[in-house]
Amino acid sequence: MSDDDISGPKFKVIIEKAQPAGVKVSKKNACIVEIINHELEIKNDEEHTQLLNYFVGQKKPTWGAQFIQAIMLTPKVDEDNLIVEEVSAYEAFKHFATMFWKLLFAFIPPVEWGSGWPAFCVALFFIGVVTAVVAEVATVLGCTIGLKEASLLSHLLPSEHLFQIPSPV
Repeated sequence: MSDDDISGPKFKVIIEKAQPAGVKVSKKNACIVEIINHELEIKNDEEHTQLLNYFVGQKKPTWGAQFIQAIMLTPKVDEDNLIVEEVSAYEAFKHFATMFWKLLFAFIPPVEWGSGWPAFCVALFFIGVVTAVVAEVATVLGCTIGLKEASLLSHLLPSEHLFQIPSPV
């Protein structure tokens, strides 16, 4: 619904010779008055409130809701001001490009279960699996192009993630 559907006619009011005699009018003696379709504004406010309630309710999702969140492309909500921000084309591209990882990590149980220990253990397991896959790909790629594994890992991984790679003796 656009602002044109809600707004109505506009007109300018100029104040001259204000009454009673003691009233003073400043240099800005004009204002613009706009008539708004109140029913459409109320409907728009109700839809906005429902959308905000939905997003606020998604802060602690169930395990099934995690899969829905991983698949759905939804607008973001500014948590401080509760303003709904539209999805940009770049955000949509990022969402679809990373959907595999989102679905994979949706298998981690919610942190509300078991004081977070099941979520911690499953997440740690997933991190180990991803690390093993990256190391195996680096080994195969290194064998294919003839580089040592240590030098290949230093080129594949960002430097801030590497603490120290032991060089082969």
